Amino acid sequence: MWNYPATIKEVRLLFERGLARVGQKAAVAPYEFAVSALTAGVDAGIPGFCRFVIRTTTSTNTKEAIPNGNISIRGKDNKDNLIPSILEWIKRLPKDNVNDKKFRGFVGPIEDCIIRIAKSPEDYEIWQELIFRLTESQRRIDNNIQFREHAKAVPLLKKEWFNRAWPKPSYEVLVAKSIASVGAVSTTKKSWPH
Repeated sequence: MWNYPATIKEVRLLFERGLARVGQKAAVAPYEFAVSALTAGVDAGIPGFCRFVIRTTTSTNTKEAIPNGNISIRGKDNKDNLIPSILEWIKRLPKDNVNDKKFRGFVGPIEDCIIRIAKSPEDYEIWQELIFRLTESQRRIDNNIQFREHAKAVPLLKKEWFNRAWPKPSYEVLVAKSIASVGAVSTTKKSWPH
C-alpha cells in the first residue's frame, strides 16, 4: 500500500529495493514475509502490504489472485521481534520428501498464526495459539523417530513470549509457567535426542 504521491523515479527505486528480508536473507515463505513486514518498509513510506492467495479456477492453467487481508507495518522499534528466533526451527520441520516443499501439516498452522500476529500483534490469543501449535509440532516430532532424526527441538523461548501470550496471567497459569521452566532443555546444534 502506498499513501503518498511519487514520481516514476521514486516508484522505480522503491520496487528495486523492495525485496523482503529476514536478517540478511531474502524472505521466501509467507511466514518469513510476515516477519519481514513487522519491521520493514517504514523508511520507504509504506504503511502496509496487501496479501493475496493464488487459487486455481476452472482449469489447472487458470490462476486467480484473491485478496486475503492487509498487514500493517509496525516500525523498526516494535517489540514483535520474537518470531525470528523460531524461523530456523520451522525450516527444519519434516517434509514429505526432500525434493518438494510439501509439509506434513507442521508448517501450515504455525505459518497461519505468524501471519495473523503480523496483522494483529497485540492479540494475545493468537500468541497463545502459536505457542500451543509449537508444542503440538514438537510432540509430533518427539513421537516419530524419523522426524527426530532430522528436526531440532523448539529453541528455548524468551520470557517475552509468555508475556505476549498471557499479559495478565492467572495464578494457575503462573504455576504452570514455573513448572514448565524447571529443567527445560533445548539444543541448537544437534538433533533432538532419541
